[in-house]
Amino acid sequence: MLLEELFNGEVKIPSLPEVFYQFKKAVDDPDSTFEELSRIIGNDSGLTTHLLKIVNSPFYGLSSKVETISHAISIVGGEQLSDLVLSTCVLNKFKNIPSKALEMKLFWEHNIACALASKIISSHLNIGCPESIFVSGLLHDIGRLVISINIPDKFNEIFLLAQMNNSHLLVAENKILGFGHDEVGGELLRRWKRVMLISGV
Repeated sequence: MLLEELFNGEVKIPSLPEVFYQFKKAVDDPDSTFEELSRIIGNDSGLTTHLLKIVNSPFYGLSSKVETISHAISIVGGEQLSDLVLSTCVLNKFKNIPSKALEMKLFWEHNIACALASKIISSHLNIGCPESIFVSGLLHDIGRLVISINIPDKFNEIFLLAQMNNSHLLVAENKILGFGHDEVGGELLRRWKRVMLISGV
């Protein structure tokens, strides 16, 4: 099976909401103001709530509560908030998609743990932007989700082969599919026009 076949078939991949593209476009525009960025996010109450929850979490360790998106942008920065918008949109889009082959609760717990570990290592070694690395950690297994949703039989076969040979899932994926979930995740982000995070996935 070729990677192109997976994406050119009936692949169930939700598109990102328009608010993400509007926000990213505004962030990339040097003439944009905090007020403009806040207005774009403010049009989506659910997104606003989730972003403020993340910014007020122990992850950022702020001494006072952030109550507005404009305040969040002034603290986190537009580009980093754009990464958080992406991760929030991804989580929301895949949240209610059923998968017979993957235990979703464990899947997201694993990815959140990886995201936190990546951020801690990044901060300790002073490598890269901790927020971007956090998002990369959060999305690093998104390709597994695409495989499990669209070709669950193959996903189960991969899992069994990895268990039988005591090998990494990537090894089993390449043996059965000819590509790994890392490549699937990279292609998904390319299609979402987020090339900046591909190397992290």
